[in-house]
Amino acid sequence: GRESTFGALRDAVAAFAKRVVDAGVSPGDRVLLVAPTIPEFVAAYYGLHAAGATVITMNVMAPARELGYVVDDAGVGLVVAWQDTADAAEAVAGERGLPFWRIGPLEDWDISDQLHTPVDLPDDATALIIYTSGTTGRPKGAELAVSGIAAMVDAAEHVIEFSDDDRSGTALPLFHVFGQIMVMHLALSFGTPVSLLHPFHPRTFVEMIRDDELTVVSGVPTMWVAMLHAAGDATPEDFARLRLASSGGASLPAEVIRAFEEKFGTRIREGYGLSETCGWATFAPLDTVKPRSSVTRTASVAAALPTLSGVSEPSRVAASRSTFSRPYSVTFAVCACAASGAPRTPATATATSFFFIESLL
Repeated sequence: GRESTFGALRDAVAAFAKRVVDAGVSPGDRVLLVAPTIPEFVAAYYGLHAAGATVITMNVMAPARELGYVVDDAGVGLVVAWQDTADAAEAVAGERGLPFWRIGPLEDWDISDQLHTPVDLPDDATALIIYTSGTTGRPKGAELAVSGIAAMVDAAEHVIEFSDDDRSGTALPLFHVFGQIMVMHLALSFGTPVSLLHPFHPRTFVEMIRDDELTVVSGVPTMWVAMLHAAGDATPEDFARLRLASSGGASLPAEVIRAFEEKFGTRIREGYGLSETCGWATFAPLDTVKPRSSVTRTASVAAALPTLSGVSEPSRVAASRSTFSRPYSVTFAVCACAASGAPRTPATATATSFFFIESLL
């Protein structure tokens, strides 16, 4: 695997943001990002937001026809894609005369020129557009505002109860609202290390939970079933730190919930949501005693983002079995590292920017 630091990721975000601004992208301009669950997605994603762009993420397996529809429907002005899944996106951009960027490994990025002052978007600005699956016609773009995503972070603070000891992980696709908001963005908003695996393989995911000592993992029903069959001689003692497994995307049979608890020592909690709700609509209580095949409590989504406490203890993030160790202080998210390494008080931070940057310096 690869190792990096939160500080290095911060530098990559700031450098990508500067490149975006220098290319003439203005706040609110729409940019398509096509990349798998890898560190480069994270850096490009937050770099686009730092430049004030409205980000549209798409499945790396989407054919040119689907990509073209979204590009035209959303009025995309720039297309960015991971080098190994870029062909369809590049073709779509070329047909329309749009600029196209093919991104490679983070270690090859030039980070010498960085954006020092990120764009601070108003609460009602559109931060993301996530296209639905199109089961009732052509896919429709769900516009997610800054305030809605901020409220989802507030809900997670009360429902998931993140602590400084947590380590999150997933193999979910980050182009989807579940992996993007409910895993990546929530974890980074609380300074929680995130382990990312691509592509999903059940045995490798089981090993990642154990080796990275994950406390919170997220997936869909097919992943949990595959993990049960691939667990081998694993015992609950191997996963002693795992306190929460969250499932979404489809209903999970109670038998799978029981079997997972017996094998891994923790109970799967189900959630239900939509792209339009920034991920969550409901989530099962953490204190659920009996296995349930449906969600029973509405997530408490607040109207505004409250002050979040700072995170100052060193931690690490594994991505594609990679590690990001953080010697810096993070106030809200990976982008909020202070150059001096000294903790910032929440009172000094701005809460209107989607990804909660107070400073890229």
